[in-house]
Amino acid sequence: MRNTLLVLSLIASGSCAARSSAPPSPTTTPAAASATRPHENLNAVVWMQTALEYEASAVQAYRQALLQLESAQKDGAWSAALE
Repeated sequence: MRNTLLVLSLIASGSCAARSSAPPSPTTTPAAASATRPHENLNAVVWMQTALEYEASAVQAYRQALLQLESAQKDGAWSAALE
């Protein structure tokens, strides 16, 4: 139940993301587009530092990695080698 609520809240929060009112024109270079929005990176950093959605997704990713690590350690034939 708790995981279901977490997934639903992550989906709902993704649909609430702020959208730019006017997209950059096709002739605008990426450097010019970032010059018109100078605080875009700052907004991303602030969101990562304060958003509960980011914290929940990070916790979920680490828990899933821990589960996979534990199962890999129990399996003697498992290898991380790509070849």
